[in-house]
Amino acid sequence: LLVSDRTSKGESMVRVVHEALLRRWPRLEKILAEDRDFLRLRARVGEEAVRWQTEGRLPELLLQPGKPLAEGEFLLARRSDELDAAMSEYILLSRRNATRARRRRRMALAMMALLALGTVAGLALWNAAEQRRASEELQRRTQAEEAVRISVAQIDKSRQELQALLKKPGGVFELLNHPDTWQSRIQVMKQLLQSAEDRVKAEPGLNPGLIESVNHLQN
Repeated sequence: LLVSDRTSKGESMVRVVHEALLRRWPRLEKILAEDRDFLRLRARVGEEAVRWQTEGRLPELLLQPGKPLAEGEFLLARRSDELDAAMSEYILLSRRNATRARRRRRMALAMMALLALGTVAGLALWNAAEQRRASEELQRRTQAEEAVRISVAQIDKSRQELQALLKKPGGVFELLNHPDTWQSRIQVMKQLLQSAEDRVKAEPGLNPGLIESVNHLQN
């Protein structure tokens, strides 16, 4: 089936007696086909390795993840004894480069996830602070409205009592007989009115009805 022969340069070689034997020997045909694929693959990776060497061993010229690196790793795993040292080094460095790249991508994704979590946490804190601020503002406004309401009610009560006294027979004389009492009450009314006016100015968002009541008292 096989015979020895010599090339035109006198080198020894072994060849098949006749190519027709290949078509009738499927296993041998499969082996030779696989060997042809291996030779083409080795030649392609070898060209890339030579380019990498001649252009300064640039990282970007290493085998990239995906099919190129998978082919290189296939050669290293199945036919490493048929690869020269330079090609083996090229494939190994390509594998390490891809591993580092995967690690960097994972770290980048982890950082992005942390940033996203930080952003969400920051928004949650900001939202909680805004809600707390709004609640405190509502509480302050409610307290201010209640204070103004009490002041208005006290002033209105004192005014009604004074008006009733003036309408009462002898009421003017009673007022003249106790001037200190009524002057004191009038002074308290003025203080209450001033306090109500200050709160209205400090809290512009108060109930419009209360503001109207304070304006009415000023008149």
